[in-house]
Amino acid sequence: MQLKLFHELFRGYGYVWEGKVRSSGRQDLACNLNLTFDFLLPKQDRVEKWIFENDGFMAALVAGYVDAEGTFSFNKGDPQFSIDSCDRGILRTIYKWLERNKMKCPAPHIIRKKGSFNSGVDAFYSDDLWRLAVYRKQSLANLIMAIKP
Repeated sequence: MQLKLFHELFRGYGYVWEGKVRSSGRQDLACNLNLTFDFLLPKQDRVEKWIFENDGFMAALVAGYVDAEGTFSFNKGDPQFSIDSCDRGILRTIYKWLERNKMKCPAPHIIRKKGSFNSGVDAFYSDDLWRLAVYRKQSLANLIMAIKP
């Protein structure tokens, strides 16, 4: 049902790719969008100072970024959160905001180098892929409360 919906939603805007169904039942899907969505392309890898300086604005920005790029999961029963992105500047700013608000986590770090192969979408990374993750339960709870899902 979801696969059919995904195809119906995106096939008019570009090539829809389906990954193999894994033993866990997971299947990756992607759509390489055409220029209909070119308004999304111009972007800056930074957060404006006026946003960063206001915790309410920053929480709203983080909530949107988490919605688009974040993953909540469990590892051996422990909850965790991560964002994988090529937007190093934005991740560093989110990290600074987390620190400012007493949410402990490791600094963003590279998990895939530019030019490495991404088998999930059958393409090469055009930039370094960075990860920002929160593993501590209290920090994770504070993050969830701060972004008010």
